[in-house]
Amino acid sequence: MTLTIKKILSFRSALLALSLIVLICNVFILIAGIFIQLKTENRNSFEPGLQFADLRDDLKGIREAGFVTNKDLSSENNDGHFLMAQYMLAPTVLDLNATKHKYNILDCTSKTHVLYALRSLNAAPLKTNKYGKILAVKR
Repeated sequence: MTLTIKKILSFRSALLALSLIVLICNVFILIAGIFIQLKTENRNSFEPGLQFADLRDDLKGIREAGFVTNKDLSSENNDGHFLMAQYMLAPTVLDLNATKHKYNILDCTSKTHVLYALRSLNAAPLKTNKYGKILAVKR
């Protein structure tokens, strides 16, 4: 009878040791996952209008500017770039596809469209950012 109790106790202690090892491994994986999530959380956040943020300093003090684009702005295909630009560049008011302003932001799909827009506006690029957004000033 004592032999059976010893077997049961050794089985229980082995099971307890195995459970503790699994628990420690799971806690380690959980902590590592939390740290990875915290590190990547800030990198993946995207503020609306971020692609227009570096044009803000150049438009400081300008009340109105044009926003010239050749993109489809219908409700089905609108990617919201005009609204994001308006949000990021406030208090400067953007006028969609209006060419009467001295300063214009060009948001075109290709370099050919950019050149055409610059020629039709009689403007020169003042600043181009890494997202391909161009701040142009009329000559």
